[in-house]
Amino acid sequence: MSKRGFIWARSTTSAVIYTAALALTAIAAPQKQPPLVLTNITIVDVLSGAPRRPATVLINNGRIVGISSDGKLAIPAGAQVIDGSGKYLIPGLADMHNHLGSGLPIAGDTFSENLASLLNWGITTVFCPGITMQDYREVRKAVAADPLKYPHFYSAGNVFTAEGGFDPSQGQASLRPNTPEEAREQVRAMKAAGVDAIKMIMDSGASGGRPAKVLLKPEIYAAIIAEAHKLGLKAIVHVPELQDAKAVLRSGADGLIHAVFSDRVDAEFLQLMKQNHAFYISTSALEENMSGTAEWVAKLAEFDDRGRIPSSSYAMFRQPAVLEQIRTRLGVQPKEMIGYVRWNIKAVHDAGIPVITGTDTGVPGVLLGVSSVMELALHVEAGLTPRETLRSATYEAQRMMGQERKVGTVEVGKIADLVILDANPLDDIRNVRRVNRVIRGGIVVGLSPLASGEVPMKSSN
Repeated sequence: MSKRGFIWARSTTSAVIYTAALALTAIAAPQKQPPLVLTNITIVDVLSGAPRRPATVLINNGRIVGISSDGKLAIPAGAQVIDGSGKYLIPGLADMHNHLGSGLPIAGDTFSENLASLLNWGITTVFCPGITMQDYREVRKAVAADPLKYPHFYSAGNVFTAEGGFDPSQGQASLRPNTPEEAREQVRAMKAAGVDAIKMIMDSGASGGRPAKVLLKPEIYAAIIAEAHKLGLKAIVHVPELQDAKAVLRSGADGLIHAVFSDRVDAEFLQLMKQNHAFYISTSALEENMSGTAEWVAKLAEFDDRGRIPSSSYAMFRQPAVLEQIRTRLGVQPKEMIGYVRWNIKAVHDAGIPVITGTDTGVPGVLLGVSSVMELALHVEAGLTPRETLRSATYEAQRMMGQERKVGTVEVGKIADLVILDANPLDDIRNVRRVNRVIRGGIVVGLSPLASGEVPMKSSN
């Protein structure tokens, strides 16, 4: 496999940087598994926030088939039973803007290994909005060969940008149509390749302290959006400038893959978002990183209080040469940007528009795994409640992909993508880092090493 550029770089060898530090051990699922029963566990309802008494949850053939708080749910013979006393059950989390890089300032390794490692953090769904088609095919192949080893994987494949436009892939994963017909042909080719959405970049660099970049012409992005809709694909946009965001929304864009950080969003923007039934992906982790990488990485290190990523990885971002390289690529961000990002998340949410968690992992400083979980804490810092944030990271993420009837809540009939936590995330959203077990498709795929003095959960076959 070829190396990748600095922004969408592959991580250094996982065995060196990450595997030794993972707090969970992902395992391949056997072909057949007995039913799984969770007893005495408190379910977190991400839709209503209503308190739930400790319950028994029965999982069979990859789905939740029974939930009971009255002790009358029959446990099948031969079931694997896990005592969830004092534990909390949430739906699997999502990172809907993740390029599968490590976020370290070095290249190497495969994206599929990085994807698999995200299960260790409770991430069971990932949307990758930009990747070379070679890497796209390789990740798809890996997931198809052993689905439960990986989160659900969605991707836009190559991105659309203008000739002379902003392109973080440095030409390796971009399409640059010059006419509406060429744009439509390229959308059809992406559909034939099996992508899950079409992504455009509309980033002039005006709010990022970077040199000015060319934008897609209106007739080009209108053709991309129209052809995507004709083929049943959503058209999503990287567009940090408020005026540019409103322009693509007027042409029917379905969602923003980044937060707007040039200004506070206005009434017209909110109305266009509602009119389009559009979604808004936060990428607060990226914006925090762009405002000061050294400070952001120190914040991640503090959040990672179980030391799941080696201190040597965090220490890379104290090196002046590394920080200068990142500043050169990302630009020098105005201090008011973070204020706009936080204000806009709250304003968009309060307007009834779906806000969805995403990080832009792969950008140096937006570190694999820990940033995906930290994003939830940043939503609460922006003014959302823990329950609203959990909904953003579960149900709303699945709704973005049209999968909310299959997964994203703890309900009978849903796919059993679940996370068992050691502490209540409704009390403190930072408790989402307290992962005890991860369940993917009804199979326990991650087991937490016990912290000092922790009482193990009882399990029997």
